[in-house]
Amino acid sequence: VSGRRYGLIGRNGTGKSTMLRALAARRVGDVPPNVTVHYVSQEVHLSAEQRKKTPGECVVDADLERALLLEEMKRLDKDAEAGDLDAKGSNRHGEVMARFDQIGGESAPRRAEALLTSLGFSEELRKRPLEQLSGGWRVRTMLAAAIFAKP
Repeated sequence: VSGRRYGLIGRNGTGKSTMLRALAARRVGDVPPNVTVHYVSQEVHLSAEQRKKTPGECVVDADLERALLLEEMKRLDKDAEAGDLDAKGSNRHGEVMARFDQIGGESAPRRAEALLTSLGFSEELRKRPLEQLSGGWRVRTMLAAAIFAKP
């Protein structure tokens, strides 16, 4: 159902993780193509770059459309400053900026912090890099990232 989020609970060892991994990989069930499935592992493997980031930064990074729009805006801004932006490029720049506004790109950091707060992160925990958080807080950060990515 559009806009709904579901979770699965049960005793240890009953196959919840196995089933969810299979659903996320679309190996089982008849998951429609318009349904997004996020699986948040109980064990978080972070890159060296991710370990240096705060939970809020990791959550905002989960919005891939925002990241792609920012990258394109940066490139178009650079072209504009160099005087290399033609009419087509100028039009695209306007489209990118409009889409960025439409998805709430500017408010993403504030929304990520609010989401983390609702998941129990104190201000002090939100300021720490992930490498200084326990495994449980790292998993909770990845859960926030999955929610933030608008499944």
